[in-house]
Parts: sequence; C-alpha cells; structure tokens
Amino acid sequence: MSTRRQTSHWKQQFLAAFRRHGNVTRAATAAGVERTTAYKWRESDARFAAQWADAELEATEHLEGAAHDRAVEGVREPVFWHGEEVGYIRKYSDRLLIFLLKARAPQKYRDNVHAEHDGELTIKVVYDDVPLPESP
Repeated sequence: MSTRRQTSHWKQQFLAAFRRHGNVTRAATAAGVERTTAYKWRESDARFAAQWADAELEATEHLEGAAHDRAVEGVREPVFWHGEEVGYIRKYSDRLLIFLLKARAPQKYRDNVHAEHDGELTIKVVYDDVPLPESP
C-alpha cells in the first residue's frame, strides 16, 4: 500500500510526463503506475482532474506549436551528393497548414457539405453494356 507522499509523487511524475507527451500510457509508464490507476485518480481527485485537464491543454498547445513550425517555418532536410552532405532544403507541410487554418477560422476554411432531402428518391441503374429500356 502506498503512502500519501508516494501517491503525490507519482501523480506529479504522471502530470509532468503527460504535459510532455499528451499520452496517458506513456505518462503512466514514466510515473511507474498503471494507466488505470491514473484514470482512477482523475475520477476520485478533483484537484488532480483539474491538473490533468491543464496538462492535456499544454500538451495540445505543444503539438499545435510543432505543427505551426512544420507548416510555416518548415524543417531543414539535408541534401546529399555522392554520399556527402552538401546543403539543405527547407520543406513545408501544406497539409498541416490546412489543418491549422481550419482550426483557426472554421467558418472560412471548413469543409462545407450541404445535403437536403425532400422525401422522394429515384434510383437509376445504368450498365455500360446494356441499353436502358425506353420509358412509356
């Protein structure tokens, strides 16, 4: 059975790792506890639950920062010639840029899909090699 001091230590280790990784399993492993234990702590300890939420937000913001850097600042990739590094190119991620725009301004950049149904449905099946019968 663990003491309060040990549990508090494990919780702080979990939260520190969760802030870095945003992954419950990795954070629990880093703290030396089962992931189910972390979920039980969150259910039974309101203060820990609030700290969990804050750590999760921080992890998400870290990921957003990394996505921004890759999309806008780009990443350096080395260029080799005859087995030797001769320079680098900067690569950007258009896909990440799209996701960032959709998150920041969804009214403008979201995928717009509009479907209406009036209750009637007509299905026409056309086979390329069979002519359609004439309508009466």
